[in-house]
Amino acid sequence: MRVEKISYVGAVCSGALLILSCQYYFLMLDLAGIKKEITEFQKLTEDLQAQVSSRRQQLQANQQMIAKGSAIGETVGPAVVKDLLAIAEKPTSNSRIKELLSKYGVKVKTNVSDVSAAPPLKKGVN
Repeated sequence: MRVEKISYVGAVCSGALLILSCQYYFLMLDLAGIKKEITEFQKLTEDLQAQVSSRRQQLQANQQMIAKGSAIGETVGPAVVKDLLAIAEKPTSNSRIKELLSKYGVKVKTNVSDVSAAPPLKKGVN
């Protein structure tokens, strides 16, 4: 009877060990799958970060170009419009220049001998 109890306990322990071993095996398979997913996610994240960095550099370059254009527009633009206005106010001027200036709201005075008497340009008129 004692032998039967020992063999019964041994069989139960063996069965429990088998169940635990199977659970451990399947958990390790799941863990390997999760590790693979984590690695893929990290690679995707790195790729996206590289793309974001590249786009950020492009954006900065575009912003610098816009800033340069704005600076040129603020300094050169009014001077060019003033020179065109001076040419347009001469009696022998081209009518296309007058039309162009009037298209953008710059009033051209005709038969004016003093160019410095022209009204100041509005800021932002290019």
